[in-house]
Amino acid sequence: MENGNGESPLKGIAIEGLDINGALKRFSGDEEVFIEVLRSYAAGTRGLLETLKDCLVGERLADYAIAVHGVKGSSYGVCAREVGSLAEALEREAKAGDLGAGRAGHEAFAKTTENLIRAIGAALTRIEAAIDRPKAKAPDPELLRQLREAALSFDMDRVDAAMAGLEALRYESESARELTAWLREQVDNMAFEEIFNLSLPELQARAGLAAGGRTETNQPAVPHFTAPGAEILIVDDNGTNLKAALGLLKPLKMRLDTAASGKEALRRLREKQYHLIFMDHLMPVMDGLETTERLRQMEGCQDIPIIALTADEALGAKEKFLAAGMNDFAAKPIDMEEIRAKLRRWLPGELIREQAPRDEPDGLSDSPEIRADLPVIEGIDSGDGLRCSGTRELFISLLGDFYKLIDLKSAKVEGLLAEGLLRDLAIETHALKNTARMIGAGELSEAFGRLEAYGNEGDREALERETPEVLRQYRAFKPRLAPFGETAEGEKRAASNEELISLLRRLRLAMEMFDLDGADDALERLEELRMPEECREDMEILRAQVADVAMEEIVELAGAMMKKIERAADGRIYGEE
Repeated sequence: MENGNGESPLKGIAIEGLDINGALKRFSGDEEVFIEVLRSYAAGTRGLLETLKDCLVGERLADYAIAVHGVKGSSYGVCAREVGSLAEALEREAKAGDLGAGRAGHEAFAKTTENLIRAIGAALTRIEAAIDRPKAKAPDPELLRQLREAALSFDMDRVDAAMAGLEALRYESESARELTAWLREQVDNMAFEEIFNLSLPELQARAGLAAGGRTETNQPAVPHFTAPGAEILIVDDNGTNLKAALGLLKPLKMRLDTAASGKEALRRLREKQYHLIFMDHLMPVMDGLETTERLRQMEGCQDIPIIALTADEALGAKEKFLAAGMNDFAAKPIDMEEIRAKLRRWLPGELIREQAPRDEPDGLSDSPEIRADLPVIEGIDSGDGLRCSGTRELFISLLGDFYKLIDLKSAKVEGLLAEGLLRDLAIETHALKNTARMIGAGELSEAFGRLEAYGNEGDREALERETPEVLRQYRAFKPRLAPFGETAEGEKRAASNEELISLLRRLRLAMEMFDLDGADDALERLEELRMPEECREDMEILRAQVADVAMEEIVELAGAMMKKIERAADGRIYGEE
C-alpha cells in the first residue's frame, strides 16, 4: 500500500498509546490489514464502552467482566498495551465481585480508551488522505445498494465489505467524497439506521448520481481465478456446511481438505502444511477461537492465514476473532464473490492463475431455465437455496441431507433441553439455523435463530415454551423432502453379503481418512442395495450420521452392521426369495 509518492501511508503517523510497529509485526507487515483492523478496533471498542457503562449502572459484574475481557484481548491484539492493562485489572476486579474498585478504576480506563479512539480516528483520517487510490467520478450504485441492505439487516461483514469497496476509490466530485465520509462516520458509530433510513435514490442523489443512473469507476470486478497448487483446510462441525463449501470452492481447483472438529483440524495440521484455513466459529467441545489459539502455538502454524466463517453479528465479534489469532472474516452462507476476494488477498500470489471473468459465476446458473427446473417445496425458497449452494445438483443433494437429519437432530435438541444443557442446545440450533438458511428455508432458519438466542441467554423457560413448535415445523419438512432423501425399498437392487460388507468397509475407511467424497460415494452405492431386515434401522441412522459427518459414530456403526451381515447365511442374496 503506497501513497502518490510511492511511500507508506503510515509514514509519519504516530498514535499515542498504540505501538504501530509492534502491531504491524503481528500482521506480517500488511499495512492494509492493519488499517482495517484499526478501524474495526476503534468502532468495536467505542460500542463496548457503552456496554460497560450500562453494566456498571445495572451492577452486572459478570457481564462487565465478559465485555472488558473483549476490550483487553483486542487492545493487546493491536498493541494498545496501556488500555489492555487497565482492562485486565478491571476484569480481575469484576470477577472478584468488587463493584467499588470497578467503578473507581473504570473512570480512568474509559478516559484513556476514549483518548485512544480519538487518536486512532485522527490517524485514520490522515492515512486515508495519503493513500493513492484510483480515481472515479462517483460511487458505484451497486455498492450503495449493498451497503444499505447490509445496514438494514445489521450484517457487519457485508457492511464492511461494501464500505471497503466505496473507500477503494478517490472521487472527483465533492458530494461523493462528503457522502463517503458521512457513511464511514455512521458505520464507525454503528448508526446503521441513519443509512437505511435513506432510500437508494436519496443515497444516489447525495453521491451526485441520477437515481438509477450509472457511474463510471475504475474499480474492477473481483477477477476470476484458479489456484491449483493451494492447500486449503475447511473446519466445520456441520456436514451440510462442509458439503456446500466443497461444492462452491471446487471450480477454483484448489486442494481441499476438511475437518469436522477442532481436534481433527489440529491433527491434520500436525500432518500437513496448508496455505489457508477456513475456520467455523461455533463448534462443540473446542470452538473456532480455541482451535485457532492452540494451532498458533504449533510449530509452523504461526503465519497461516485463518479466515473465520461466521454468522456472528454481535458487537465486538471481529475483535474477539482477531484477539484469538484469526486474520479475516467471511459471512455464512458463503458468497463466492466475497470468498474470491478473501482468497486473492491471503493466498500467495504465485498460486493464483488468472481467468477472464465469465458471464456467470463458477458453477452457478441463475438462468430462467434453471429456475424453472427447481422444485417447488412448501416453506423453501428454491431460488435462495440455489444461490447458497451454487448449483442445482448440490442444492438437490443438500435437500436430501436435510431430510436425513430431521429425526436425529430433533431428538438431539429435545434431549439437550431435557438435560438442561442450554449452551450445547445453542450450538446445535445455531447449526440448524445455518443449514435451514442454506436450503432456502428462511422462516425455519429464523425460528432456530430464536432458540439459539434463548440458549445463549440461558432462558430455559422460553426454550420449553417455543421449542416444541419449532421442532413441529422442522419435522413437517420430512414428508415434503422425502422424494429427495429416500429410495423405495422395492426399487433397490438385490445384493450379496460380500457386496454389502465391501461397501460398508469402504465407507468406514473413507471416514477414517476423512475422505468425504469417498464416504458419499460408498453411501450412495449402499442406498441402491436392499439391506437385510436386521440392518434397515441401522441404515437409517447411518444415513443421518454421514450427512452429519459424525466420524466416530459412523466407524462404530458400520462395523456393527458388518458383524450382523457376517452372521447371516453364507452366500445369501438380500432381496431375493
